[in-house]
Amino acid sequence: IHQSLLDFVRNSIWTITNLFREGGISVSEILDLDKLHQNSIQQGDTVATRLAPEHIEMLINAPETFPPPSATDSSGMDATTVTWKHIASETCWLISFLTRDSVAVNFCCGKSNAFDGKSNSFITSIASRLVQATVEASLQIMNNAKFAQDDMGCLIPCCRALKNIANASDGRYVPSILSAQTTTGATVESSLAKIISFGSLGAGSEASTIAAEAAATAGACLYDACVPITPNPATLACRSLVPALCEALLCQLSNFEFLREAIWALWNAVNLPAEFSQRGEAVQKDLLVEIMRNSPNEMLMAMALTTNLSTLDYDAMEPSLRLINLLLRQSESAAKLAIIFEEVGLVSALWRICDNDSDESEIAEIAADLLDTFYEQEEEEEEEEVGGLSLEPTSSGGQFQFQTSSTGPVGGFNFNAAPAPPPMGRGRGRGHVVPAWMQKQQT
Repeated sequence: IHQSLLDFVRNSIWTITNLFREGGISVSEILDLDKLHQNSIQQGDTVATRLAPEHIEMLINAPETFPPPSATDSSGMDATTVTWKHIASETCWLISFLTRDSVAVNFCCGKSNAFDGKSNSFITSIASRLVQATVEASLQIMNNAKFAQDDMGCLIPCCRALKNIANASDGRYVPSILSAQTTTGATVESSLAKIISFGSLGAGSEASTIAAEAAATAGACLYDACVPITPNPATLACRSLVPALCEALLCQLSNFEFLREAIWALWNAVNLPAEFSQRGEAVQKDLLVEIMRNSPNEMLMAMALTTNLSTLDYDAMEPSLRLINLLLRQSESAAKLAIIFEEVGLVSALWRICDNDSDESEIAEIAADLLDTFYEQEEEEEEEEVGGLSLEPTSSGGQFQFQTSSTGPVGGFNFNAAPAPPPMGRGRGRGHVVPAWMQKQQT
């Protein structure tokens, strides 16, 4: 094999990827959706005009399948010389864009049934490349070295491709992803857990970016973890992925993007579809216990979740609040857990969500319900405290006099002044001040 061939193949894949990404060509112009290539081969034509799944698999597996360039071509190799690993990396990027289209996913992955656990050669090829790149990246981190461009180039697109495949066709291909038999024997979930741990090591921005991609892929694979079927590959994968995701949530070195994806992945794992609300509660409770168990103490997990409620990013706030809501309502020691959350500032965070809500969002509804259910008595006690008027009488000259406190303004109250604007609403909890957005609707 000559070096010029490798250069040509890599440049061709790179060009196709950019054309497709920019909308210059469609899926049908890249993939042999109508099996025209297969028919032409049967008729004796050896020229392929479209890519078939086996072509893509061949390019992904090229580093382990094809020999390196001949000795005459490789004598002058340097850091810029194209290798089969570069070609595999470019192919992974092409797949990460193609699999955004469900038509391409179904074409490449076939029509395996949901939860059948059948092996899929296309998915296995991507999984094997992910596993191999994870091993090499781990060695680089252990040696305090930077990520090699080709290794990083495989990790990110492999994660994205597997996430796209997991999200396609209502999760039909998740069992094939989680049961893929890779060339090294390692599983996808173990590799994802390892990549997620990169973001908690302080190994740099590139490591955090890769870890965020892995967390997003984990979330896509764990979406049906609470579905009560045996065996459920997503439930089994939680044994590896939930501890890594909890570590990401608790680690102070996790950047915001990585933290947001980790919280979403945890929420996807415990979110029980409505059709399984009765039969799946046992699995859900087990996963909630596992989440709390992976924290050194309950207060650290409560603090990590509550802190995310103060962010202005809705994507980070929503899964945190939903997870808090589920923990409080499903916990057997809900009263104790409610006190822990209160100590880390949950009540103030919930009021802030309600105060800033202007469109009657579902998130504000959840916050108000939590206040009503777990913290309403405390708020009522605060409202009953007398702040301005002292009703204790004192005797003076044989008569009782009721005195006001000395907290009034200097010179007395001015009743002729314009009234102060009404206070901002404290949320939408029952029995509390009408919120600002509702006041506007009533006027």
